[in-house]
Parts: sequence; structure tokens; C-alpha cells
Amino acid sequence: MSTSDDKIRGNKYLSRYELSIVRAFAGACKSIITDYSLDICDFLGKILLSDIFNQFNSEHTVYTQSSRCIASILLDEIKEYSIKDVSDERLKIGDAPVAYWMGYVLMYWRLLNPDDDLTNISIESLYWSYDSLHTADILYAIDVLKEEQQ
Repeated sequence: MSTSDDKIRGNKYLSRYELSIVRAFAGACKSIITDYSLDICDFLGKILLSDIFNQFNSEHTVYTQSSRCIASILLDEIKEYSIKDVSDERLKIGDAPVAYWMGYVLMYWRLLNPDDDLTNISIESLYWSYDSLHTADILYAIDVLKEEQQ
């Protein structure tokens, strides 16, 4: 996409530094399933309400850790909530890429538009959008999800 297209859309792509933050959060979301066997939709619905999600990009000591460590820190931040387990091994393996993508989209969106209220997003809708949107341009995917939110 050209620079003029970016100006027309009013959107931008994130820098490499910001992408490392997005990837760190996405990796932690994958770890929620693969290492902790927890339901990604339940987890994301609760983590979106937390301060750590909204301030993740300024938490250098958090996002520079391994995915499993970041997931542990995130879980500690929402320890007052009970997160559903995923007991079926096939779901854990099959949903790992979905969890990564969901985390990627949400953190990208947070960094792209920090004033947007992501707590109104239907996490289940995001989950089911994976098949049709995971290969799409990230800005397009966010635009589609924004339209669904309204």
C-alpha cells in the first residue's frame, strides 16, 4: 500500500519496534492455550478490561520476556477472574494459530488507535473471523472488525 493510500484511509502501519510489542502479546496469547490450556476467548474478554493490556506497550519489563513468561504475568494481572480450561488436546493444537492471530489483531489495533474502546468487541466474533481474515491485510481486518462492532 502506498503512502498516499495510507493518508486517504487515515491509517498507518506500525513501526518495527511496535510490531515487536504486537508479536510479544500475540505469542503470549498462543501460550495461554499451548502452555496453560486456557480458553483464549475467555482470557481475552477479561484481559481487555485490565490496565496491563491498555499499558502493554509501556511495560518494557513485561513484553521483552518469553511468551510463556508474558502469559504468566498477564494471568497474574487478572487472577481475580477464573479462566475456563481447554481440556481437548485437539483444540489446543488447532486454536494456537487462532489465539496468536487474535492477540496480534487486538494489540495492533490498540497501538494503531489507542483511543478506541476495545472492551466492546465481540471476542467470539473475532475468533470466528480468523478463517476469513487471517490472511488479509491487518488494516483491512481491523476495519472489518470495526464495522461489526458498530
